[in-house]
Amino acid sequence: MVNFIVDITIKDTMIKRSMIERTCEICRITTSVRKDGAGTACRSCRARVNHKIRKPKDMLGKKFGRLTAIKSMGPKPSIFFWLCKCDCGKEVEINGNRLRSGHTKSCGCITATQKGLSTSKTYNSWSGMMSRCYDKNDVNYKRYGGSGIIVCDSWHIFENFYKDMGDRPDKLSIDRINFIGNYEPDNCRWATIKQQNSNRSDNHILDAFGIRMTLAQWSEKTGIGTSTIWKRIVKLKWFTEKALTIKPRNYYGKSKSKTKNKSSKEKEA
Repeated sequence: MVNFIVDITIKDTMIKRSMIERTCEICRITTSVRKDGAGTACRSCRARVNHKIRKPKDMLGKKFGRLTAIKSMGPKPSIFFWLCKCDCGKEVEINGNRLRSGHTKSCGCITATQKGLSTSKTYNSWSGMMSRCYDKNDVNYKRYGGSGIIVCDSWHIFENFYKDMGDRPDKLSIDRINFIGNYEPDNCRWATIKQQNSNRSDNHILDAFGIRMTLAQWSEKTGIGTSTIWKRIVKLKWFTEKALTIKPRNYYGKSKSKTKNKSSKEKEA
């Protein structure tokens, strides 16, 4: 055993410490250690010994996302692993640190589900909704996000949106029931293009006969074209009830039904 003295700087202060050469009783390697240091093993061997003595944190039966810790698998080689059972039924070994930090929440089934949904129509509707409200480069941002329309905090995560709205039916898209309101569960539905066109903020609303409907809805109900109704009210200054009551003239002479009947009679003759 050899004694010697070295200069060591700690926090800009020069101090002297007695060092000795000591042979580790485990690995038999000679290293320089402090004379007042405890133990007869080198630092690396002490670390391995201490790790074997160290016990894992009690996580048995605890749930982390979809995973439930059911058995400690011991260190591999220096990190404790746990055998966990996922809600989908699969059992996997997970790093205990990743479980506690929330980094790992499933056996991988969450990622697989997200990848499958990311190409779905429902995901496209959610992505378009978020883009309209928060992407200033979106062509529709001015009418949505620029007008103060936002998406509720819960729906910023696709899984929550999918849980509330479900799969998007064919030929339907996301629609706000109250077009002044925000995107939230109580104010959204899957609607047809026709329903959405009747629920736009730029629609022309007409009040007549105690009923309030859009110009397109009045046209469908009366059989009069939208351009005809609008021309009567705006240019000709007709009253709304009159514009919706009087049928337009047939400028092409006899109606199509009469001409069809006439041609059929001629064929019979």
